[in-house]
Amino acid sequence: MFCQTCGKQVVEESDFCVHCGAGVRERTQEAPEAAIELPAPSGSDSQLSLKTLSAGTAFLLSLVIPGAGQFYCGKKRRALYTFLFWAGGLVVVFLASNSDVLVGIGFSVSYFLHIFGFLDAYFTARERSIRAWTSSSTITRTSQPS
Repeated sequence: MFCQTCGKQVVEESDFCVHCGAGVRERTQEAPEAAIELPAPSGSDSQLSLKTLSAGTAFLLSLVIPGAGQFYCGKKRRALYTFLFWAGGLVVVFLASNSDVLVGIGFSVSYFLHIFGFLDAYFTARERSIRAWTSSSTITRTSQPS
């Protein structure tokens, strides 16, 4: 039997846990070992080796050049699209200086993609690092009923 309060093994005939002093007569139950298996990465991530990435580096790269942080994280297609649409918005801003509507659209697209670029790079690097850390070991814990 296991104590429901501290999780340590107690003798079958005990009324109290010798480790924490809690009453165990009615509240004990067998606690089998349970291994939690995390799912394997899917999609394009499964082809990449999982390594720890610096979220700060990804953030700064995309802050300077939108798409550079995604490239650092291994998301090359996303990096290319982010950079091309950001640059396209800037081209529209500078070439369509006589049309306020086109300048507004170009500026909005560039501004949105710049913000998207550095936030996406930061969170992608964090997610990849967490996935690399958790896939390196299986988490084992003792399950206790509540």
